[in-house]
Amino acid sequence: MVASLPVPALRHSPLQPKYVGTREYLLVLTELIQCARYQGLVPYRRLATTMGLPAGRGELRGEHLEELLHLLAEVADEEFAHGRPPLGVLAVNGNGQPDLGFFYALRDLYEIDDWDPKQGFSEFWEALREEVYTTWK
Repeated sequence: MVASLPVPALRHSPLQPKYVGTREYLLVLTELIQCARYQGLVPYRRLATTMGLPAGRGELRGEHLEELLHLLAEVADEEFAHGRPPLGVLAVNGNGQPDLGFFYALRDLYEIDDWDPKQGFSEFWEALREEVYTTWK
């Protein structure tokens, strides 16, 4: 459960849904669950392509990255509602790490007022990944 992580107690703040229940949402969710079951990571570009966004050749940026991060935050919101850790921590940029923007979205979603994702990022990310992997074994 997310509350056992090394961050302050989480309070849920619902996100305004845009993608929940759509084809794009279900395809990305399926991709993330498969990734969790095999204890891997999935590149943003692959998820963007799954969503139907133009991924281009370089890093995913701008409004396309924002759309993907919004969808990942919606997945996190739904996972939280079902007592599971956020699958979106398995989505990574070209450097093999999630965008800090996703963690800022998690901070806002869970109303963690006194936590800066730049501090303790690696430990938090690792703890969340392990919880996701354990949940979806």
